Amino acid sequence: SITMPSALKVVIMRKQLPSLLDDSLALYRIGQPAMEAQMTLSWLLSSGVQLCLAPVRAISMRARNEQHLEQHYLSMRAQWARQFMFLRASLLPGTSVPVLQQLDLHYAALQHHLCTAQTLQTSPYVSPLWHLYERWCAELLAALDLCEMLMTVQRKLQRIAAPLSDMDAQLMAPDAQQAFAAALAPWRQVVDAACKCSILELSYRGWVAETVSRCKLMLDGASKSLALLL
Repeated sequence: SITMPSALKVVIMRKQLPSLLDDSLALYRIGQPAMEAQMTLSWLLSSGVQLCLAPVRAISMRARNEQHLEQHYLSMRAQWARQFMFLRASLLPGTSVPVLQQLDLHYAALQHHLCTAQTLQTSPYVSPLWHLYERWCAELLAALDLCEMLMTVQRKLQRIAAPLSDMDAQLMAPDAQQAFAAALAPWRQVVDAACKCSILELSYRGWVAETVSRCKLMLDGASKSLALLL
């Protein structure tokens, strides 16, 4: 079982001394506000706080669980800041059309973190960290939406690029070729920006989602024009 010194270390480290004093009337005699600056581990032990092990243990448990939740949150954030989470690009075979690699894996990682965050958010100890988890879940959802948009556009690019690589198709469907070319310019800007960060950081840039949405509309127009030809 947890000892008084180890319990108090957690309480002090998590700055839970006010809770310790508020939650236990038995500790009132050592809880004068003017004395709080003195409340080191050795001072508390010498003041007889060991006689109040039960409330100290309870508050220490709460502090440990809060620390666990905070570490999970920081670990998830740190993972997306690492360079190996940055997006990579390649060209569609036989074309000069850039696409982002392994978006499905990034999508799965976002889903995993969202599921983890939402589960941890149900903890009875999450209250002091609720605003952090609430914002984190919102950021993950926004990144998931963007990732899904990127995958949709890339599927459209793959379907259109091959037929339009044929010179006859370009001549017979100039509207499709024009719409496709118009979509490629802003799409390249998105790919360039994406290769310098993670999908999470990319989602913070409002212009990216707007540009991807615009590319999708132009590619829809190219698809319709191409369908009339085929």
